Amino acid sequence: MNVLNEGAPRTTQRGSHALLRPPCYAVPRPPRPGRAAQAGLTLVDLLLGMALGLFLCATAGGLMVSQLREHKHLLAETLLQQDLRNAMSLMQLEIRRAGAELEAHELVPEPGTEARAPHAVPMLEVLLDGTPVPPTTSGDGLVLSFDRVEADAGKRRVDRGFRLRQGQLQYLLERSWQPWNDGNTVHFTRLLVHLDRQAQAAPACSCPDRATTCIASLQGQLVEVVLTGQSLLDASAVRSLHSTVHVRNDHLELAPASC
Repeated sequence: MNVLNEGAPRTTQRGSHALLRPPCYAVPRPPRPGRAAQAGLTLVDLLLGMALGLFLCATAGGLMVSQLREHKHLLAETLLQQDLRNAMSLMQLEIRRAGAELEAHELVPEPGTEARAPHAVPMLEVLLDGTPVPPTTSGDGLVLSFDRVEADAGKRRVDRGFRLRQGQLQYLLERSWQPWNDGNTVHFTRLLVHLDRQAQAAPACSCPDRATTCIASLQGQLVEVVLTGQSLLDASAVRSLHSTVHVRNDHLELAPASC
C-alpha cells in the first residue's frame, strides 16, 4: 500500500525520463460575503416607495384636474363676457341713431312755412312680450327706426329691434327676427329696457295763417338696458351688464292745438 505524501514532489514516468511535479497545496477559498454586504430592498422599503409614488401621482392628478376646471371656468366667463359686450355694443349703436330723419328740419319750419306732420309710427318703442308699452313702463325688448340713404335705393326707412325669447337674444333685421347669439354657449336670462324722456325747451313757430302758434314739445331720450347671461359651459358663470344710452335724436311731439 503506497501512501501519497501531499507535501512531497510527485514523479511521473514519461518514456525513460522521470518528471518531477510540484507539490499540490490546498488553496483556501475566499470567504463568502455576509448578509450585510448582500443587503437590498426589503418589503417595507418597497411598500414605502409605492406609497410615496401613489401620493405623488394623486397630488399631480389633483393639480391637473384643478387646472382643467379653472381653465374651463375662465373660458366660460370669457365667452360669456364677449357675447354680453358684443350684444350691448350692437344695441348701443342702434339705439343712438333711432329716430334719425333726413327732413327733421321740416318738423319745426321757419315762420311762414308749413310744418310737416311727424311720422305716425313712433321711432322708438319699448316692447313687453312683443307688445308696445308706454315709455314709463319697463319691457323686455324694443323696436326702433331711422332713415338711411343708400347708393342704389336712395332714402330708406330701416327698422331694427331686440327682444328676448327662450334664453336667446333676437335681432330685428330687415323685418325679420333673427337669433343673434349661439344657443349652445350662452343663455340670456334677462333683458330689461326702460325709456325715459326728459322735456327740454319747447320750440315755437308760426303757423302759415299766423293766427295761431304751433306748440311743440322737444324731449330728450335716455334708454336704460340691463342684459344678464349665463354660460352653458359652466353654470356658475353668470354676468350682467348695465348701460344707459343717450339717443342722439330728440323726440318731437306736437300739441293737439297746434296747426
